[in-house]
Amino acid sequence: MQLSANNIEHILLISCALYVFVECFACARQVIAAERGIGKVPTGFRNKLSLAAHQKAAAFTSESAQSRLVLAFVSAAFAVLMTTGHGLTYLTALFETLTDNTLLVQWSLLVSIMGLMVVVSLPLEWLIRYRLRERFGYQRRSRKEWFKRTVGISTAGLAAALPATALLLILCEVTGPYWWLLVWMLYLAWLFWRWRLSLMRGKLWSRASRPIQNEALRRKVRSLLAEEGFRMEDLVIMTRPPAWKYAHVLLPGSGELRRVVVFADTAAKLTEDELLAVIASQAARIKFHHGPWRIALSAAGGFITCAVLGWAANTPVFFEGLGFSPSLTVMQPGTHAGFAMAAAVIAFPIVFFPLRALNNFIIRQLRYAADRCGAAKMGGDTLARALAKLHRDYSNTLTPSRFYSVLHYDHPHAAMRVAHLLKYMHARKLEPHLADPAPALPTVLSQEQAITRALRRERTSFNAARREAEEALTQELLTQHDWVDDDGFEDDPSKTGKSERPTPKASISMPDVPHIAAVTPAASSPSQHG
Repeated sequence: MQLSANNIEHILLISCALYVFVECFACARQVIAAERGIGKVPTGFRNKLSLAAHQKAAAFTSESAQSRLVLAFVSAAFAVLMTTGHGLTYLTALFETLTDNTLLVQWSLLVSIMGLMVVVSLPLEWLIRYRLRERFGYQRRSRKEWFKRTVGISTAGLAAALPATALLLILCEVTGPYWWLLVWMLYLAWLFWRWRLSLMRGKLWSRASRPIQNEALRRKVRSLLAEEGFRMEDLVIMTRPPAWKYAHVLLPGSGELRRVVVFADTAAKLTEDELLAVIASQAARIKFHHGPWRIALSAAGGFITCAVLGWAANTPVFFEGLGFSPSLTVMQPGTHAGFAMAAAVIAFPIVFFPLRALNNFIIRQLRYAADRCGAAKMGGDTLARALAKLHRDYSNTLTPSRFYSVLHYDHPHAAMRVAHLLKYMHARKLEPHLADPAPALPTVLSQEQAITRALRRERTSFNAARREAEEALTQELLTQHDWVDDDGFEDDPSKTGKSERPTPKASISMPDVPHIAAVTPAASSPSQHG
């Protein structure tokens, strides 16, 4: 069946209608799920959140889902206006009256579309991300700070897009009809760079981290990694970077040699066993190559998108079906890459939105598989307690809709991960024990701080003992020697009866200097000196 302009137009309109319908259904499911779980706090979080705070989060989640539904309606309306409403045609005609350079027209069209998308989304972002959170008391920034930060990020993004899009269009024009392969290869290079950067991030953070002194914990982590087929290069602790949201423990490096990076807020909440469970889950992701699988998935999606772009760039019915005049696009000289990209930026997010949900579903299944590996290694209840402690966003409900979550988020909610672990333990007929042992067991950070304080006290004691020994030695020398004042003239030893270098009257022994005793991780006070 050969596609016609009417077929493409119908596909776009049906996709917009389906997109809005699915968003409405997902919003309804999210509201129902939030209100259904309003009666009690989910298992594993009852000692972390009060019932009143849980009910407040459910109300916020319901209103947030409805606000995002408005964003879905606006996005669909903007896509229809710019395509079948001939918005792309009007913008292109405007730029062609200003210049005869087709490449410059395409660049101007791309930049103007990105600017329009920012202008349209900014008021809705203010409503969803600031005004609603401010009304519920979850917003920490002032209105001025939020606007300054949001506008600054948007401006910086547009400023970076200006030269990037210009360079991309020039490369596409030079490449010729296979420009879409070049775009795909650049996308692959970007994916590979991000992956390699994540592996080497521990090396880049070496100056901002310090080794963990707890030798018992280091032995446990080294043994755990050895069971998974890795070798521990070092175990360090550092402050979480502001841009890092999800991971609590990182294992950067290459091959079998891994550097374990524990964020300070993670160490402050978890016991040793809970930290080991989180490390085991993270090691499982590396062992079973979850990162390369995600890259392969993104590469496949990118190839499909670029192939469709390559086909559409020289197909008049594609532009005609999207309300984009062929006389302004395919009838112009060049590869028409910019025109195809402009249409794709508007239409593809709506037409291919089921693929986004499929991608999220696959990534979430990989996360669940890693959790099962961590539970098999350290126990499901231990990992569930760790996930409950590490959860930070209590503004959203702990009982979200699975359908809504898969549609919008690639990372599963902490409550969903805990529920999955409980289901895993139930399938293995294991009784979960989610009571928090933190009041009885010290956290990793508290143990590390105790060791650091003990080492500091030992160092201070050693320095004080050394100073006392040096002072005693000086006093002994002053009392046991006959010193001759040097008046600047050379005296004859035969006349003075004193040697140039007097010998001591008695042997001098240096007092013993206490040594530093080894500090064990369990030490809560300085060790005794030998």
